[in-house]
Amino acid sequence: MDLLASIAQEMWLLSTESLKADVLDAIAELYCESRKLPAAVSSQIRERTKQHALIVGINGAQPSFAFDHEEFRNFFLGEAVGRLCANMNPKSRVELLTLLRKGSLPLQAAEAVVSAVRRTRDVNLDQVARFMQEVASMDGPSSFTQENVARLILKVLHKAKVEKFTLKNLSFGEDALLDLDLSGISFLDCSFGSLFLGNVVLENCRFENCHFDKINLNGGAVIRSCTIIGGDITCVQPIGKDEAVFVPAMIPALLRHAGDRKSTRLNSS
Repeated sequence: MDLLASIAQEMWLLSTESLKADVLDAIAELYCESRKLPAAVSSQIRERTKQHALIVGINGAQPSFAFDHEEFRNFFLGEAVGRLCANMNPKSRVELLTLLRKGSLPLQAAEAVVSAVRRTRDVNLDQVARFMQEVASMDGPSSFTQENVARLILKVLHKAKVEKFTLKNLSFGEDALLDLDLSGISFLDCSFGSLFLGNVVLENCRFENCHFDKINLNGGAVIRSCTIIGGDITCVQPIGKDEAVFVPAMIPALLRHAGDRKSTRLNSS
């Protein structure tokens, strides 16, 4: 798993779907050196890596190797990112920044990140989330790092039931909260695109000085004791309506009304 994760990580960094034989050998060699394996074992690992069931050879002027399917590459990329998140040390912080600023992680890779983090023994999800927040602060506001951290950090905190956690200066996409169960989270100076509140549970959450391009209300949302303070909301799409409301004076009432449905509550000021 570690070796395949290293291979997927190198492909991501090189923006390629295949690696030349010498590069694959170098990755295998580094893997063996990191574990202080004897020469005979290292030699076998280098050769057997090219014969792995998930790795296929590509004929050409220079032989190269790729994962048998894109899904395998994305899964092991997620494994690589997840293990760096769980390690939470200075070296991992730098490596994680390098990976996350490269591009937008595929959805399958993002799911694999969360799975790898949660599978790690004795991991504290609050600490992992803070570690990722630190990585996000190392890059600019309009970067893939911010986008990736914003998506991953909420998935990590899904059903975590934290008492208090603050996310700062992050940008969230349309489906950022979709299918999530979040509690005790404060969003400070964050930006949301066209936010869809469907199949989401929000409890004791706070949005302070946040910007919302649009809030799409949905009857499937369960919102309890949440507060919006300051910031701005461009428009709200009411439940069951085809047209959005842009009148600032009407938006707070729409949010409170949405919160009252199905015994939920959302306050705004």
